[in-house]
Amino acid sequence: MIATGQLRQHLQALNSADVNTRRDAIHALKEQQEQDWTQVPADMVKHFVESLRNQLTNGIKQTSLRQDLLIILGRIGAKADAAVPELIDLLKDGIPDGVREEAASALGKIGKKAQPAIEPLIDLMPRSRPSLAVRIILALSDIGGMDSKVKSAIVGLWQAPDLSQQSQIQVALALCRLHIDLRGLFPFLARTVVSNPDANLRRQAADGLAFANKNDLEVVPALIVCACNDKDEKIRAVAENSLNALKLPRDKAVRICAKQLKDSGYAELALKKVGAVAVPALVEALASEEAIVREKAARILSGFGEEAVAAVPALTKTLKDDHLEVRLAAAKALWNVTKVPDVVVPVLIDLLQDKDKGAPDETEERRRYMLTIIEALWRIGPPAKAAIPALTKKSKDKNRLISESALNALKEIAPPTVTAAR
Repeated sequence: MIATGQLRQHLQALNSADVNTRRDAIHALKEQQEQDWTQVPADMVKHFVESLRNQLTNGIKQTSLRQDLLIILGRIGAKADAAVPELIDLLKDGIPDGVREEAASALGKIGKKAQPAIEPLIDLMPRSRPSLAVRIILALSDIGGMDSKVKSAIVGLWQAPDLSQQSQIQVALALCRLHIDLRGLFPFLARTVVSNPDANLRRQAADGLAFANKNDLEVVPALIVCACNDKDEKIRAVAENSLNALKLPRDKAVRICAKQLKDSGYAELALKKVGAVAVPALVEALASEEAIVREKAARILSGFGEEAVAAVPALTKTLKDDHLEVRLAAAKALWNVTKVPDVVVPVLIDLLQDKDKGAPDETEERRRYMLTIIEALWRIGPPAKAAIPALTKKSKDKNRLISESALNALKEIAPPTVTAAR
């Protein structure tokens, strides 16, 4: 925050006859953030607003400086309500769009006290380019001037093909605030949160997901991924705040992720990132009716290692699953969690000998499946010596990659003399 004495100097400079002096004061005041203005005495804020109004009507004509003046008024917020008439005048035709955009934004930040601007904003929207229309929508949502006509305009704007990413996010936020749940809205925000390289867009998207239904597909998984993994600490905090807004402590959020394992593109990643707190939910997922859910649950538990020890009984039971891929995932998980080969190795041997899933020798599916089992035995190493006969047989497989993989596993598991004797 700028000291009171410095603020007085800026106020005096704003009223100066010298254009350069006024410009320097505007640039300095633009550095003040919204929280800074809350600490400025009310009477001084009033003088600043009056001076800024005068500059807009009788002083500064340069577009960029007028935009700066409007940004300052917006950051002053509700206390700048005396400037509403000047801001409305700046919405008129003939005013540069950049100035009109900032005027609309400032009116939105003034909030309910800017209600006289509702009709002018609504009238302007149909003939506005997308970036200005977005600012108008956001302003109306903050002022509280939404009717069916405006909502229809927002929906139409959301469906426009030429919106920039920034405009898409801003329209999406307006839709969220109005609780207009359009198909694709929250998945769009979820994708932005997880994968958009622009930190500002990720932050806004994470903020928007606070308005979703907690059970909507991808919403909670995306927020968990962001809260645990985003490189920006501030964005991680926004994601946590959105989870709190959804009334989701971490254990409940994790259970929602586990329930979305079948259909969500982010649930598996979210559960991996959240760590051992996910173990109880994943144990429940091992009993799912969906094979893909059981397989993913076992795969995630495998990555937790010994931290998933509470899942050992459920994983052991899963070794008898009807689906080969689920049994394989459970066996790998048990080894990573317990490092006890006695239960795991026999299962892997059985899988290796299992009629090759009924697939022809050259199928890609068979090759991947066999290589995965052989790699699991290779990772176990010497404790997997019971698999030597099965691996020896696979070392003669018609598929070169399988045979070479089996030979490499044999070298890791048994001395060459043993292998040769076999």
